[in-house]
Amino acid sequence: MMTFLKPTILAAMLLAGLIFGSSAVLAQIPAFLPDHANVERGNPTTADGTYTISSNGKRIVIEDGHGFVVDPWTHALVLRIQPGMVVMDNFRQTGPDRFAADDLPLMGPATLFRQPNGVLQVVVKGSFGPVKYFLTPTDPVFDPVAPSPEPLPRPVVERDRIYQLHIGVAWCQGKSLFRKRYRGGVHLGVKDANGKAMTSKSRSFDIHCNDKKQRVETFAFESSDIGSLTLVVPPGQSGFQNLQISGVINDILGPVDFMKPSGLFETARALGRDLEINENVDELVEVIGGKASLSFRVYMKRVQ
Repeated sequence: MMTFLKPTILAAMLLAGLIFGSSAVLAQIPAFLPDHANVERGNPTTADGTYTISSNGKRIVIEDGHGFVVDPWTHALVLRIQPGMVVMDNFRQTGPDRFAADDLPLMGPATLFRQPNGVLQVVVKGSFGPVKYFLTPTDPVFDPVAPSPEPLPRPVVERDRIYQLHIGVAWCQGKSLFRKRYRGGVHLGVKDANGKAMTSKSRSFDIHCNDKKQRVETFAFESSDIGSLTLVVPPGQSGFQNLQISGVINDILGPVDFMKPSGLFETARALGRDLEINENVDELVEVIGGKASLSFRVYMKRVQ
């Protein structure tokens, strides 16, 4: 088509110049361009749509491998380009934002670059030298890039839940008349979901009772397992149970053993949710009652 049109258009321009060159008003003849209804449909591209030509403000439609005219204009003084005429042939996509076509009025191959705002920058190697112009989309909503599929949700990776359990406070309350001092060792014991027992190392305590106020001895979490346990709950398991505080008091009359259950796990479950990371729960457990009582405060903290 390009080989045929080039000499034909040039001949028409020359003839018109010879006949009407001295006239004040130049006559116009239809351009020798194919009609959109008569050309074979090509492949659609992501640039298909209606555009305005920057050089003359006229509209064309790019569709199914061709660009055809919406608004008429005059080309080369005498050639009337009419609605429906094909001005871009063999329009095709050569990359994500690159296209190519044959510009029929300018008689040369065109390369088109799509900008982020959807405007097509056109560079034509025409018969009379390179020509550059822009095609601006006129659609109210123009998406120059085909919509990408929705990203797949990331798989949720369940991790072990890890808790730190430890004795944090030894507490003596009562009259020194009945008890001057408590000293001995204390440890924690639990059972896992399979009934296997876990026991911490014994933590020593030595606390004096006082008539005027409660006497408290505090302890930090010990990763060496002294009075402490690290509980790891794999995904899907129910966790630990049967928390107990056990130990011995070194009494003047001989050792006195004690063992008391703790409801700390039940306190945590009563929240109706799992603990947040770095959230604590605690419970005070009295192991010796009477006029001079001995209690221990147990803490549980989620660390993962």
